[in-house]
Amino acid sequence: MRRNPRKLYAERIDRVVEHIQKRVSDGSAPDLAELADVAAMSPFHFHRVYRIMTGEAVGETVRRVRLAHSVPALAQQRTIAEVAGDSGYATSQAFARAFKAAAGAFASQLRSEAAAIDTLLEVFAKTAPCRRRTFKLARYRSRVARSFSVTRDPQHRRL
Repeated sequence: MRRNPRKLYAERIDRVVEHIQKRVSDGSAPDLAELADVAAMSPFHFHRVYRIMTGEAVGETVRRVRLAHSVPALAQQRTIAEVAGDSGYATSQAFARAFKAAAGAFASQLRSEAAAIDTLLEVFAKTAPCRRRTFKLARYRSRVARSFSVTRDPQHRRL
């Protein structure tokens, strides 16, 4: 009996997302060919399947994972340049542009608010409606919770 292709693709996409998270935490970003190899597909077919299953391009997922990886470091009051370098961005300006595009505000404006940091994790973990959630928030939330001693006041939410 043949396996359900959607389930097979979902398992492969899950492996790819785990690989993306591992590579981003190591400080490097994977390329499309490498991710296609992890999924055991050609790059063309992988990109098509990935977009159908997640609702976004691979590059968008890599960008979101890199930004989610930066949130705990922002909560630790490290400099923006250090956070940008640890997240795999070549310059702090590139990080600032990507962060502003995704969050709607600059990292330096949001770093002091615990509620905003929690909301950022939600923003970076979102996917298109009716699509698979591409990574788990618990891993990043635990890092932020250890870094913050600020009360979580709902009136501080800006996003």
